[in-house]
Amino acid sequence: LFPPLPDSIVVYTLVTIAREPTISGLIGRANQLSRRGHFAAAALDGRSRELAAALRALVDAAAVRSTRLRERCDLLQLTSEMAEAEAWLLERRPALVAADVGRDQDSVLALSRRLDALQRELHAFDATYARLDKAAAALLERNTSDKDIVSERLAELRDRYEEMKLLSAKRQQRLQQSLKYFKFVQECEEVHEWIGEQMTVAASEDYGLDVEHVETLQQAFDNFFAQLQASEGRIEAVCEGGQALLEENAPEGERVRQRVDDLRGLWDDLRELALARQEALAGARRVHEFDRAAEETAAWVAGKEALWRADGPAPLLAPHALHAQRRRLRALRADLLAIAAAHRALQQEAASLGEAFPDAKEHVTAKLEDVTEALEALTQRADQADQQLDLAEQLQAYFGTYQELL
Repeated sequence: LFPPLPDSIVVYTLVTIAREPTISGLIGRANQLSRRGHFAAAALDGRSRELAAALRALVDAAAVRSTRLRERCDLLQLTSEMAEAEAWLLERRPALVAADVGRDQDSVLALSRRLDALQRELHAFDATYARLDKAAAALLERNTSDKDIVSERLAELRDRYEEMKLLSAKRQQRLQQSLKYFKFVQECEEVHEWIGEQMTVAASEDYGLDVEHVETLQQAFDNFFAQLQASEGRIEAVCEGGQALLEENAPEGERVRQRVDDLRGLWDDLRELALARQEALAGARRVHEFDRAAEETAAWVAGKEALWRADGPAPLLAPHALHAQRRRLRALRADLLAIAAAHRALQQEAASLGEAFPDAKEHVTAKLEDVTEALEALTQRADQADQQLDLAEQLQAYFGTYQELL
């Protein structure tokens, strides 16, 4: 730093330099006269020495004054540049202490880009600070009288610069937290929407029309349940992201904690709903299988009833007809034993279904009653036929004895 000296000092120095040859000429003439034996040689020598001493003193004083003034100018120039540098830093400080951290990911990214530009400017300020520090060191080597002023201003500038770098780092960290938070919010909303869609599937009340239909529903739900279990990692990843924000002491910590709790609660509700749907489909399959078994048993009874009716009653006095009827009745009795076993199995299953699925108890009971009534009716018909055969056999024996007596 070597700014120009004030005009008055320059003029004063030039005048001094311009007068020096004149004064030197006077001293030279006095010395010549003294050497030639001038009557006032002693006075001339004395005056010339005084004049030479005065000239040297003047030149030295001018040099000292010029040096001091130059140092003063350097000091003023340096402090002025330091003030400008500090003002430059202060102009950028509000951007680093701003409370605005964005409203969504896009706004946070825009703020981050502005911060990047400001950080590049701060990085470029290193060269300015280094230049001012070097100039201050050079000035202090030449002038120690203003050491305190220079050191104080340089320390203030350094503190301000360090503060700006610290604020920049904090601002960057805060924006990164804000970006993570809004990403977390977006992921939460996406997962919430996805869970809502899955809940619609899991809450379905379609339990099929028959065994084949419910089997199709079960296969589809098994695939759905497998995909649901595979998605658990996605839920955990979102929750871990929220936990990371909590560990970083993010300002939105309370909202993050609430979202994580809500997400875990929804996920637990979905899994419970899916398990309930899985159990309901298994129960529906058992009910449909019971219905099929009950209908098959009822059809079995109806078939035997129809067959017995189709054959019609045998002539009471025809021996061969009685034997045929007895064989048919024995066959029916054997079928009734098998049907009764199937009926007992239906009763056990109906009791189990009624206990496990109270909502289906009325339906299952009605189905079982239909089979029970049909079976009881067929059993009564078989008992009646048995009694009739016994009576016919007795009559046949009576008529045989009667003919023998005749």
